[in-house]
Amino acid sequence: MKSDRISKLVAPEALEWAARLAARLRVVQASFNDQSPETRSGYLLEEIQREIKAVPESERGDFLDALSLLFPTVDAAPAPLPPPAEPAPLSTIELVDALIEKFQGAPAEERSLIHDRLRAAGLLVTVPDAPTIPAELRGKLGLRPEEPLDPERYRQLFATLAELVLTLDHVIWSIWRKLAPKSAVKRESTDQFRLLLGRYLQGDREVASYQIAQFLERTRQLTVALVSGFGSAGEAFARWYLSSYAPQKIRNSLEAGSHGFLANVEQRCWRRYVELAEGLNGPLIEEQLANGVVSYVEELVAKPDVRKP
Repeated sequence: MKSDRISKLVAPEALEWAARLAARLRVVQASFNDQSPETRSGYLLEEIQREIKAVPESERGDFLDALSLLFPTVDAAPAPLPPPAEPAPLSTIELVDALIEKFQGAPAEERSLIHDRLRAAGLLVTVPDAPTIPAELRGKLGLRPEEPLDPERYRQLFATLAELVLTLDHVIWSIWRKLAPKSAVKRESTDQFRLLLGRYLQGDREVASYQIAQFLERTRQLTVALVSGFGSAGEAFARWYLSSYAPQKIRNSLEAGSHGFLANVEQRCWRRYVELAEGLNGPLIEEQLANGVVSYVEELVAKPDVRKP
């Protein structure tokens, strides 16, 4: 037989190679038994082409002859195997699945690079967390812990309150700088606070939360102190006025001194009042009221632990 003659001429290493490959080909044949003959032939040809590449080119004919011994055919010459079928292009979903699989197995540096590329292309969408507020504030607003907040109204309320805070911050510190330009109670300009707040909202790591809290706390202290100070200014002015212009104060000062040629106490008291009243004018009254407010504010702001007047 022709196959017997060939087997005697084929080198042992070729037969060993053919035996191993034949076993794999049978596995491939069985694995794709439900596929069409053309598909199975393509897979078998791919397997043979991959294995024959490891054989020196001058010996490939002998190795393929050895393989043919394990797959005998009838006298008719075997039909040439079809070329390997081109793999079908992956769909978009399949490409995404392949990317996810690669991403999960990639090292940290490569994953970070993929993340940046997707975000730069606008393909990475960050879903914001539901807005939350501290439990203490929920209680003040009459909200139960499990009640969700509306994200859109949360943003609208934040914008409204932010505008209110910035306006109040500007007005309060402008009033204070005009009222007490030489006071030790100072703070950076409102413009600097606005820029700092903008950088904070952008996520600038050089702007810490405590810095924003310090700015707001100083404004809160000054607002409380000024409002309270204006309320107490009348009392302070009354004490100052009565210390000099009260009728009994004037009488006591005259009785302690010399009578002079005017023996009538009432006349002398009236004359003394007229003398004192000549120096009483609008600027003096305004100065005394302002001094009372400034003294009260500086005293209150110097006590950081005092939350309320």
